[in-house]
Amino acid sequence: MGALTYFGKPVTCPVCSTTFQRELLRQGGGRLNAADLQTDLRRTYKPSPKYGKVNPLNYNIVICPECFYATLPEDFLMIKDDLKKDLATKKIRRQKWIKNVFGFQDYTKERSTKSGAASYVMALSVYSSFPKELSPTFKKAICAIRASWLMEDLHAEEPESGWDLMWSALRYTAWQLYDQAIYPAGGKTETIDKISSMGPDLDMNYSWDGALYMLAYLGWEQCDTLAEPQRLEALHKYRTTLSKVFGFGKVSKNKPSALVNTAKDLHGYLSASILELETKLGVGKAAPPKE
Repeated sequence: MGALTYFGKPVTCPVCSTTFQRELLRQGGGRLNAADLQTDLRRTYKPSPKYGKVNPLNYNIVICPECFYATLPEDFLMIKDDLKKDLATKKIRRQKWIKNVFGFQDYTKERSTKSGAASYVMALSVYSSFPKELSPTFKKAICAIRASWLMEDLHAEEPESGWDLMWSALRYTAWQLYDQAIYPAGGKTETIDKISSMGPDLDMNYSWDGALYMLAYLGWEQCDTLAEPQRLEALHKYRTTLSKVFGFGKVSKNKPSALVNTAKDLHGYLSASILELETKLGVGKAAPPKE
């Protein structure tokens, strides 16, 4: 165990009763040096002179090293007996999936980018079994986008290993999950009071506005998979969604400036995409001729 992390108090897995210690990132001491905020709201960090590259995402998911039951910290002990039994029956499936996709991962040891990514993908799977009162759709969306960020890092470390394909799949999944969480079928929304932070990253909780932004951003990024008429409809939908983020006047001033400014930029990109597509399809108003 290095000076970067430490192993905390013993935790007992509610699914398989294994007792283990969770690895945690130490705070302060120049370990995290914040850099740019990406347009998908991921916080980047400058390498530390003492500790090198540090990624706090690697340590966020609580995962049992025996049965690979995995969740965000606030949910690990929340499951009821019927769900414990269901998840216990899927233990071997989780173990095989982790090994087949990521290779053997030992969560009693210090985490890597690969074990961090695997923990989020496993949490994404586990939350599919969670009841609606624990807001599984939102939490799956958070896990999916964070997993995509770690796949991006894995691709940089192992460019020939196909992690970029998993990045693409997870971005699409995150888009679908944010859409389902914000515009659920039948209008039956999940409660969100069980979510300690909507992130999407660990450095800042952008709350509901952040979720709206992520839906608009991922929709703009991913909806080229749709046929052009459906894509145009989606772009209009996400531009309307995004307009709720930056608001006007005092409403806008009470929101994080980084989010408001980024949302305004994205609104411009969405508008440009809409205009281009409307012109191509011969609908709406065409762009005025250049003088």
